[in-house]
Amino acid sequence: MQAYEPIVVNVSSLQSIKDTTFHFIENALVTIKSENRIDTLRYISNGNYGSNLSASPNNVYHLMVAAEGYPIASASDTIPGIATIISASMQQSHTIDEEGNPHTDFTVELSKSESLNLYEVFFVVQSKDRDEMNYQVCYYSIDVELDPVILSSSYGNTYFFQNDDLTNGESKLRFKMVSAHNCGGHYSQYIIPTDGVVVAAVLRSVSSSYYRYRRSWERHSLFLNDDIETEDMLLLPFIGEPQEMYSNIENGLGVFVSYSQDYFILKNS
Repeated sequence: MQAYEPIVVNVSSLQSIKDTTFHFIENALVTIKSENRIDTLRYISNGNYGSNLSASPNNVYHLMVAAEGYPIASASDTIPGIATIISASMQQSHTIDEEGNPHTDFTVELSKSESLNLYEVFFVVQSKDRDEMNYQVCYYSIDVELDPVILSSSYGNTYFFQNDDLTNGESKLRFKMVSAHNCGGHYSQYIIPTDGVVVAAVLRSVSSSYYRYRRSWERHSLFLNDDIETEDMLLLPFIGEPQEMYSNIENGLGVFVSYSQDYFILKNS
């Protein structure tokens, strides 16, 4: 759930993590309750059910899913309050990597919300595919130097920190990254609401369930241990014990989590 956006729930049957076929459930009864409102979601396609409710910050949402042959699944989460980016910058650094290429320096100045606890920040390159249907999303994800307030539990493309790490209500974070970026894939849903080519700083205030899920997912993906991965010697340091995926669904698996988002365009065309 993203603040101020319609809520969408995806429902599928249980399957092996290595099963790449689709097992969507198209005839489930999916309801969401918030305060005194109850909404029955309509089926869209590909297991997605859409709500008439838009997520509002600081509200609690309760999900219930009933499908034939399964116990009733339920979950709840609270939409975090909004944190805003006051300013952000991106510029070529005075430092270089081992091949002589300049690093990229980023700064993000933000104003926190008193109701928040956890934040996520990342830097994204987004463009619309030629087919005009999907978006390509890439990330600056290899850090050289991070701001001290960033938690050591940050992984992959995103960085997490807490309310208590910020002082005086505002904070400016500094990042030094390699100039290259990693492409995360093609998606039907954008991160930045534009069809142009943009580089942006993205700030999310996230729920505790969101944070716990992302942390378990990043650890899981880093510690994957299969025959293909272990043939690459560079990946051997990341091989570890299997990590259990976080789930906040009662009588089921998966996640029902939420965030609020702000962004700052650093470069566009």
